[in-house]
Amino acid sequence: MSHFFKASELVELAILVEKNGAEFYNSLKESSQHENAREVFSYLAGEEKKHIAIFQNLLQPLEKYQPIESYPGEYEGYTKAMADSHVFTKKDTGKDLAQKIKTPLEAIDVAMRFEKDSILFFESMRQFIPNAEHKTVDELINEERDHIVKLKELKEIMEKEE
Repeated sequence: MSHFFKASELVELAILVEKNGAEFYNSLKESSQHENAREVFSYLAGEEKKHIAIFQNLLQPLEKYQPIESYPGEYEGYTKAMADSHVFTKKDTGKDLAQKIKTPLEAIDVAMRFEKDSILFFESMRQFIPNAEHKTVDELINEERDHIVKLKELKEIMEKEE
């Protein structure tokens, strides 16, 4: 029997991504010896927590929403592929991943990949949620882009110091 994802399940995955992101950044903050890095990671952990609240607010109106499909199974297949390809859609992966990182520059590179993956995930979500919610998702995407800029700036600072 096929399982049909609901838009609310996609938002729940987004919440999990953000929770794992917050854990990831908090772990990096705690392990970092670099003051600028600790500040950036602390900021990003706080941003992820804000995103959790935003996604939680999106959940209730989506409970009964069914996206329009071009063909049967489109939504389920696409959602599963997106969820499986994002490292942070599995519980507790943020902290585990942070503990495997060996250098500050590696931490930044992994964080940038996480933010890029999140953008792709959220962009793909747009087609499966009501049009009225697109603006909220677009704002989150823009914030994720800002996070990439902050991480890039931090990387440049740290590279100059090496």
